[in-house]
Amino acid sequence: IDVMDMSAVDSRGPSFSRYLHSLILTDEDFFLQIDSHMDFAKSWDTKLMNEWGATNNEYAILTSYPADTARLHANGNNENVMREVPYLCSASFNSANLVRQGPAVALVNIATPALQPLYSSMFSFSRSHAFRRVTPDPNLQHAYDGVEFSMGARLWTRGYDFYAPTETVVFHDYKQAMAVTEGKENDKAEGHNHVDPVGWTENGMSPWDKRKMFEDASLRMKTLLNTPGGDNTLAAIASLTKFGLGSARTLQQYWAFCGVNTKAL
Repeated sequence: IDVMDMSAVDSRGPSFSRYLHSLILTDEDFFLQIDSHMDFAKSWDTKLMNEWGATNNEYAILTSYPADTARLHANGNNENVMREVPYLCSASFNSANLVRQGPAVALVNIATPALQPLYSSMFSFSRSHAFRRVTPDPNLQHAYDGVEFSMGARLWTRGYDFYAPTETVVFHDYKQAMAVTEGKENDKAEGHNHVDPVGWTENGMSPWDKRKMFEDASLRMKTLLNTPGGDNTLAAIASLTKFGLGSARTLQQYWAFCGVNTKAL
């Protein structure tokens, strides 16, 4: 087990964190990426391998927004419950012209993994070469909306396909029921159970610094996706380096496949 520790004051958002995760990869055949506060169904590892194999696609990525852990705990690995799976198929633009993916819809009793137009960084399982070739962009600091769609576009244009599995095996604690303390309970907690919040100014980062990082990340995503407000000069596109789009399929083809045209806001 390899662990990478870092202080909360050094946090730069999810894409930066996932970039650091990719540095831990060595010669592993498969790569599972999840969010925090997750839980798993019984035999999740075997089930994920079987699901991936059922796609018959070396470039398959099993991915979706996980179901709530409350469903797992209330039903105790009930097979009928597991057969309702989240499926990602909607997205919209926020006020900053970044793509915000919508909530998952439900597919029930599908026989094989279902080809899906969108990618989720909350749960993805694939061959490790996907994340060796398409490393999360560490320059998208303090960005949230737009990050998943950008990563999905980079993967898809390199030939990777997204699938919803036939069974829900990974769950997320959306209500933070797994947290030791929350809200006012933290004020009363002592020792290890007490969390001391850290302000941005405590590590020398002002709110202006954080905002500047977000604006730079937003410009970078708009440049990648040819979105209005981006920098479409050859120099800007070249500056994306390996964090740009692939050449196996075009961005325009991805627009047609997923139904989100980032140029036509």
